[in-house]
Amino acid sequence: MNETVQIFNSLNSGFDFDGELQFDAAIDQLIAQKKAPESSLNGNANVFIFPSLNAANISQKLAVELAGYRAIGPMMQGFKNPLHSLAKSCSVDDVINSVLLASLLKIKTK
Repeated sequence: MNETVQIFNSLNSGFDFDGELQFDAAIDQLIAQKKAPESSLNGNANVFIFPSLNAANISQKLAVELAGYRAIGPMMQGFKNPLHSLAKSCSVDDVINSVLLASLLKIKTK
């Protein structure tokens, strides 16, 4: 994570970002004030990088099943064409959303 933060700093990306944060401090302003007062995100993170595929998968399933969030992805970048993975349990809406995302990514990479 430290190396990723260094890379972002060197790129002058224009994004607000932070290093390791506990999830609650990343998404909740009140908790962020207590746990991470030095963070520029102030509890408003909207992109999350997990330490492993398993951690990301578990977190995604919890958010979808318990909180009612919609998950689109995963999406893999760096290939000639957009590449997506769909779960066996995906719905028609999941397929449509993935296709729409893939088409947008394809347009942006041209």
